[in-house]
Order: sequence, then structure tokens, then C-alpha cells
Amino acid sequence: MPEDVETPDVETPEAPDLAALQAELEKARRALKDANKEAADRRKKLEQFEQAEEQRKQAEMTELDKAKAEAEQARKEAEQARTDARAILIRSAFVSEAAKAGAAHPEDAYALADTSGVEVGDDGKVAGVADAVKALVDAGRIPLAGKAPAPSLDGGAGGKERSGETRLTAQELQAAKNMGITPEKYAEQKAAIAMRQKE
Repeated sequence: MPEDVETPDVETPEAPDLAALQAELEKARRALKDANKEAADRRKKLEQFEQAEEQRKQAEMTELDKAKAEAEQARKEAEQARTDARAILIRSAFVSEAAKAGAAHPEDAYALADTSGVEVGDDGKVAGVADAVKALVDAGRIPLAGKAPAPSLDGGAGGKERSGETRLTAQELQAAKNMGITPEKYAEQKAAIAMRQKE
């Protein structure tokens, strides 16, 4: 025969009251609603903070762009200043070298010279000017002081004629052009021929 098994007294939970369950459910719904409202508020605040941060970054980028533009403008102005200073150095070197060579009008040397071989070094010294001025003098493109001045191309207009000036006729001017030489060079050659004929 089977032994009698004693079963302990187990308390069975009371069935929850329907009203209590509904109250608990309503409490959970309110908590969920409050949590959703708080989450929505936080999302809105986060969006506002993100927008404000984006605007701050854009303003910062605008300032950065302004700074870049100012730096570029300063670079261009510095480059222009260097270019201007280089031109002044070269022009001054030509005037100085032409004066040393005895040019009657040394300031004309820069305008008449071929400056392709002229360079300004890092130390500010100009190279190639002496050769350019020598080429001008050798070609007779600038008159030297103490020599007869280059002939006037106005043919003595205004009733003034310079002493030692050789006047060229229209035919002689055309001949100089056809030969590919300057009227001054033609006049020099004409004067030299006239001197040889006198001897």
C-alpha cells in the first residue's frame, strides 16, 4: 500500500481583482505617456541643439572663408608690390647704366632696350643691364652726350634747325625704311659719307 504523502500547505494566490488590474494598467499607460512626452521633448531639444551647432559651424566656416579671402588678397597685393619693385629696380638700373655709358638722355634707355635678358636676383641686384645698354649704344638707338644729337624727324618744322643736324628728305626716309634701319642711323651714315667727301 502506498504511503500517504503529506503535501505541504501551499497558499494559492488570490486571483487579482479586476479593478486593481485596471488601475495598474492605467498607471502603466500614464507612465508610458509621460515617458513618451519626455522623450519627444528631449528629441526636440536635441534637434534644436543640433541646428544651433550646425549654424555655429556654418558661421565659423564663413569666418574661415573670410580669413582665406583676406589672405588671398594680401598675397595678391604682396605679389603686385614685388612686381612693381622689380620694375622700378630694372628701370633705375637702366638709367644708371645709360648715364655711365654717356647717354644724352639716360631715362630713354629702359623704353628702348630689350629687357628679355635682364634678371633681378634674390639679393635685389639687376643683371644683364650693361649688355642691353651697350647694344643700344652700339646700334645708335640712344644718342651719347658730346656727340651730335640724333636728327629730328620733323624736317626742321617750326623754322628751327639744330646745328650739325642732317635733314632727311621723304625719299631718304623711305630708303631708310626699305633698308630696315632707323632714320637716325641713315642720317649718321649720310653725314659720314658727306664728311668723307669733304676730305
